[in-house]
Amino acid sequence: MIKLPKEVNNIIKALEKKGFSAYVVGGCVRDSLTGQQPIDWDLATNAELKDMKKIFPAAKVISEKYSVIRIDHTKDDEDGIIADVATFRKEGPYSDKRRPDSVEFVKSIEEDLKRRDFTVNAIADNPSGKIVDPFEGRKDIEKRLIRTVGDPMERFSEDPLRMIRAVRVAAELNFDIYKKTYEAMVANSGLLSKANIKKIREEFERIITCPNAGKGLRMLAGADLMPAIIGDVAAKLNRRQMQQFSTLCDNIDKTKPVLKRRLGLFYTCFEEKKGMQAIEMLDYDENTKESLKDALLMMEKLHFLRTGVDLKAFLVKYGPKRYEYLDNLSKAQRIVYDLGDAKIISRHELLKIIKENKEPIYIEDLAINGDDIIKAGIAEGEQVGHLLLMLTDVVHKKPKDNNKKTLLKYARKFNKNKLAARTRKVKWLR
Repeated sequence: MIKLPKEVNNIIKALEKKGFSAYVVGGCVRDSLTGQQPIDWDLATNAELKDMKKIFPAAKVISEKYSVIRIDHTKDDEDGIIADVATFRKEGPYSDKRRPDSVEFVKSIEEDLKRRDFTVNAIADNPSGKIVDPFEGRKDIEKRLIRTVGDPMERFSEDPLRMIRAVRVAAELNFDIYKKTYEAMVANSGLLSKANIKKIREEFERIITCPNAGKGLRMLAGADLMPAIIGDVAAKLNRRQMQQFSTLCDNIDKTKPVLKRRLGLFYTCFEEKKGMQAIEMLDYDENTKESLKDALLMMEKLHFLRTGVDLKAFLVKYGPKRYEYLDNLSKAQRIVYDLGDAKIISRHELLKIIKENKEPIYIEDLAINGDDIIKAGIAEGEQVGHLLLMLTDVVHKKPKDNNKKTLLKYARKFNKNKLAARTRKVKWLR
């Protein structure tokens, strides 16, 4: 029997008081048995949805079809738990390889556990009874193995996403995958083409940020699941890229588990064209996609920022957030590939000097604004913005020129003299 939070105990007691049985099930039981602290709790009961609504009127109905409610205790207490309570059920065939065609509510916890994916997730516990473990999940926990409930060929054929989920659970727990389960993954890997891309991405993101991400990446590659992550690129990697990937697997766990940073490390294993193609595979949001493309296209530009002027121009062109991402990625790459840190130190020292001297960087730091240019009769409309951007080039080289009189003088000059505007960055030799 595992120790349950008081909120979970209260849910079980409330159901039992009305004559129903209830158990904690799944990942929360597994995590408790492996010494981890579950964040979310799943419960299973023979109470139907109509019964649960009466017993827990404040609960939110998560699924009518699957008869699931959510009881959220985090609203009143930041340390509170979230509990999902579902009716015992068994599932029909998976025609679309994603979800069961039908569900049937059943009366026993043993029947409910048969539908679970892995033995370590098919364990149920009740405070007043004994642990229900029909598939010997506790033994697999002791052996540190991930094994499917039932025939792995059948379970992966039903829902191919379970293959990536097996890798994720193994990587999170630092477990290995049972031989027959692993062989079935290799045999069925092509079925992942029918899986939901969003779900694949979510599982991959959890793998790459877990404590044993390197192990997870190796498992994905070894079980031939990588095409589901990076598409056709997986079959086109040359020796150098494979070596980069292998080194990443060896050392990624030494870096901070920041999602976009670790994703950047992953995609920069590949050459530019292949990396850009791979990024498109998992349909990331635009913000993430921009960061990952920056990782592929802009790291070299970052490494060649040798002067304060260069650094300030980079910050204006790409913004501080994009710079910060690339800077942190370069530090992570140094850890993974055992690179020197001279360029990083130099860049940080340049930025430190710029900040200490309060040197202007952005348009907002200029001693004038657009209204000043318009009031002085120099320009209006879009040209005002162009002039302000040109003036940042001036103050990057000559911070002392950041005063209203001097900047207005430059603005007049650039507006009248197109050659002067075009050559504002040129350093003339005498």
